[in-house]
Amino acid sequence: MKPEKSTISQPPEAGELQIKLSKELKHEEEALKKLVDNLKQEIERRSSELARIRRDLDNIISSTRQYAENIVNTVRDPLLVLNSNLKVISANQSFYSKFGVSPEETEGRLIYKMQGGQWDIPELRKLLESILPESKSFDDFEVNRIDGDRTMLLNARQVYRGDIGQQFILLAIEDITDRKRAETELKGSLAREQRMRGDLQHFINILSHDLRSPISSISNFSRLILSKYGEGLDDKAKDYLDYIKESTLRMEKLIRDLLLYGSVGARENPFAQVDSNNVLKAALSNLQSEIEERKALVVAKDCPVVKGDEVLLIQLFQNLIANSLAYTKQVPEIEISAQCMENEWLFSFRDNGIGIAPEDQERMFEPFERAQTTTSRGTGLGLSICRKIVEMHGGRIWVKSTLGEGATFYFTLPKA
Repeated sequence: MKPEKSTISQPPEAGELQIKLSKELKHEEEALKKLVDNLKQEIERRSSELARIRRDLDNIISSTRQYAENIVNTVRDPLLVLNSNLKVISANQSFYSKFGVSPEETEGRLIYKMQGGQWDIPELRKLLESILPESKSFDDFEVNRIDGDRTMLLNARQVYRGDIGQQFILLAIEDITDRKRAETELKGSLAREQRMRGDLQHFINILSHDLRSPISSISNFSRLILSKYGEGLDDKAKDYLDYIKESTLRMEKLIRDLLLYGSVGARENPFAQVDSNNVLKAALSNLQSEIEERKALVVAKDCPVVKGDEVLLIQLFQNLIANSLAYTKQVPEIEISAQCMENEWLFSFRDNGIGIAPEDQERMFEPFERAQTTTSRGTGLGLSICRKIVEMHGGRIWVKSTLGEGATFYFTLPKA
């Protein structure tokens, strides 16, 4: 006989608990699945957003790079970009145009091997090789014999490209050949001018010496004739001797003015602070006899301190005052003033003289020029000397006048 199977019955509470657990587990599984689905959707959304941002960044970087390249290509000076191995990464259009090469002949090549090796200069190599490792730069390195007989000025800087995390060298090249030639020509011109100025001064010195001797003899002999034979001479003969005396005095003054005109530019005294009140006092002292003789009235407001050569400024003031005395028929009245400008002083010398016609006002400052309306026996160098002195001080001089109403001379001098 087979034994009978025994069955164990579960209590009702256990079954209900199993059903409840199964339901809860299913619910948790569904919630977890929903959470996973949500996470997937969020990841996809975020990935899409990141992809869009990356595209936008790439577009911005591309447009920025294109913008920078466009700017670089408008730069007139040639530019090169070198990597750490000193190979050319890129060049601007000015480089290709300047040196007559193509990108294929330039990019990817060592700078020392470009254009037949003419950039292979030991000192330049040393400077370039130290830029990236030592974070250096250099300015105004001059290179000769580039592209024939050209002279180039090089400047180099370290630049960093954050998009690829690499450092490069930006090399700017300026062609200074024309400037160097102009500087050489200017130096030559200045040297020639200096020689000519010296020759002129030497000529004036010799001429004044050679002229003074016969003029002195003429003056001495005319005085001797007048003193020894004066009582036996008629009035006409005495007039002739007076004319000779006046002529010799004018010749002596002309020689002095010529010497002064030639020496103005030859003075090499450094400019210093000069009180123009003292300058005016010295000029008036030198002209004291003429001022007293003409009973002239000279009025001056406080004059400023300027920068210049005191000896020449005394001559300037003296010539302008003497000019007013010479060209005033009535009692001379001279008013001197100064006005403060931005970087200079504007002086004015106003008189009540005969005035100057408009057509004469510019040429009055040329050597040996006189107004057509005057019969003055001056040398014609006084105002020329004034202009030379003012221009030597970096200033300007001019005149404003109306015939019969006096003249006002203006000039500028630098502030101290």
